[in-house]
Amino acid sequence: MIHNTSGVFDPLSPKARKLIFWIGVAALFFSAATAHAQTQILDNIAQSYKTASAGWTSTLLSYANRLFRLLAIIEFTWSCAVWALEKNEYQSFVAAIVKKFMWIGTFYMILLNGPTWIPAIIDSFTDAGIAASGSGGLSPSEVFTTGLDNAATMLEGIKNMSLWDDMGVIIVAGLSGLAIVIAFAIIAGQLLVALVESYIAISAGLLFLGFGGSRWTTDFVQKYIGYAMATGVKLFMLFLIIGIGNSQAQTWKAMLLTIGTPGVPAFNIILSVLGGSVLLAYLAMQIPAQAASMLAGSPSLTAGAAASSAGMMAAGVIGAGAAGAAAL
Repeated sequence: MIHNTSGVFDPLSPKARKLIFWIGVAALFFSAATAHAQTQILDNIAQSYKTASAGWTSTLLSYANRLFRLLAIIEFTWSCAVWALEKNEYQSFVAAIVKKFMWIGTFYMILLNGPTWIPAIIDSFTDAGIAASGSGGLSPSEVFTTGLDNAATMLEGIKNMSLWDDMGVIIVAGLSGLAIVIAFAIIAGQLLVALVESYIAISAGLLFLGFGGSRWTTDFVQKYIGYAMATGVKLFMLFLIIGIGNSQAQTWKAMLLTIGTPGVPAFNIILSVLGGSVLLAYLAMQIPAQAASMLAGSPSLTAGAAASSAGMMAAGVIGAGAAGAAAL
C-alpha cells in the first residue's frame, strides 16, 4: 500500500494516481475483452422476440376474425336500418348491399392474407437494404463486436506507452475507447429495436386487421399497415447505413494497430476513429426514423380505396418474391 509521511494512504500522491489510473485502464480493457465473448446476447434477445412472436399469430388471428365478424354484422345491420328508414327502392338497396359485400370482402381478404403479406412487405425492404449495402446481413452482435474490437485494439496500442511521457495519449485513448464502445452499443441497439419492432408489427399487429369489418374502425387497419410500412422503411435505411458504416469501421483497426509506433500521430488516429464512431451512431439514430416518417406515410384505406390498398399489398408480395428470386 502507498503511504505518505503521516502513514495514511494519500490518493492524490503521484504513485497513487498512477496505480488508480492503470487499474481503470486494465478494468476497461478486460471488460471489453469479456464483453466481446458475450455479444451474442443481443442476437439472443432478437431471436427470443422472434420466436415468441411466431406463437402469437394463430391466437391473435382468431381474435381478429371474431372481431371482424362482429363489426361486419353491426355494419350490415346499420345499413339495412338506414335503408328501411329512408324507404329507398329495392333496386338501390340491392346495389348498396352488393357494394357493402365487395368492400367488406376486400378487407376480409386482407385479414386472411395478412400473416403472409405483412411479413413479405417488411422482408422486401430488409432484403433490398442488405443487397444495396452489400453487408450480407448484419446482426446487432456483429455491429457491437466491431466497436469492441476497435476499442480493444486502441487499448492494446497504448499498453506499452510510458505513463509519464505519453500521459495525454493514454488518458484520451482510455476515454475514447469507452466512448467508441458506447457509440457502437447505440448503433447495435437501434438495429435491435427495429428488428423487435418488425416482429411485433408482423404478429401482434394482426389483431388490428379485425377492425376492417366496419367503416367506423378502418382507421385502425390503415394505421397498422402504415406502421408496418414505416418499420420496413426503417429497416431498409438501417441496413443501408449500418452496412456501409460497419464495413468502413472494420478498416479502422489497421490504423489503430499503429498506435504506439514511433512517429505515428496517435492523437489524430484516436480522435478520428472516435469522431467516426460518434457520427455513425448519429446517422443510425436520425436518418432511419426520418425516412420512416417521411416516406412510409399511412396508406389510404377508406371504403372507396380498399381495393386499391389490397392491390398495393399484393404488389409488395410480388416485390418480395422478386427480391428472393434475385438473391437466388
